[in-house]
Amino acid sequence: MRIRSIIGAVLLALPGLIPQADAAARARYTAVPIVRPAPAADADFAAFRQKLVEAAAHKDVAAVSALVAAQGFFWEREVGTLPPAVETPGASLLGEALALSDPAGHGWGALARFAADHAPAPAPGRAGVVCTPAYPVFNEPALRAAMTATGSDVYDWAYPAADAVPVLSRPHADARPVATLGATLVHVLAWDRYGFAEIALPDGRTGYVATAQVTALIGDQLCYVKTDAGWRIGGYIGGGETP
Repeated sequence: MRIRSIIGAVLLALPGLIPQADAAARARYTAVPIVRPAPAADADFAAFRQKLVEAAAHKDVAAVSALVAAQGFFWEREVGTLPPAVETPGASLLGEALALSDPAGHGWGALARFAADHAPAPAPGRAGVVCTPAYPVFNEPALRAAMTATGSDVYDWAYPAADAVPVLSRPHADARPVATLGATLVHVLAWDRYGFAEIALPDGRTGYVATAQVTALIGDQLCYVKTDAGWRIGGYIGGGETP
């Protein structure tokens, strides 16, 4: 299960069931605070993550493959969960899920972001498995109210990577800051504007933040399991839209 399984049934249905707010008020909403997951205290996990960070930075397929669980790898795809790998090596499934065969693709960047996340959370329904990113805790009725006010759905929401992310006046690193994102959910109007996400602040103002500084509330996850050989990549949640 992932966050879409926990809140999706309620939140995803909202736009079709509730009256849309008028256009003048759609960008205004009450801020929804978040509580971030705590970093893992396991030194072995930190050492494992460092190896994965280095492998991703060098786009080293062999090094990544060595960090994948030898047995039991799962791929929970959008079209259904593949059972633990038996005939197909887990490293091959991970490579397919992230398209690691393409050195110029986005998969290596995604793997690097997963590896950099030091605060995994237990995967519901999967004993001994933890995943990143670990989604923050927040008040679901408050998010539903914000979605109603903005005429949005859960895919239009994200949370900042830190508690002080600058909001810029235009999608450029040299642009003037107009606000700062704190520990709250944020309404995303467009996910990619030249490497920046266009967002709407609770007071109705809009601005831009680097896409690397916000994480979608519903997105892919990389999962880990501790084996006799140490921590290993044990599964992937997301992707695989085609059987």
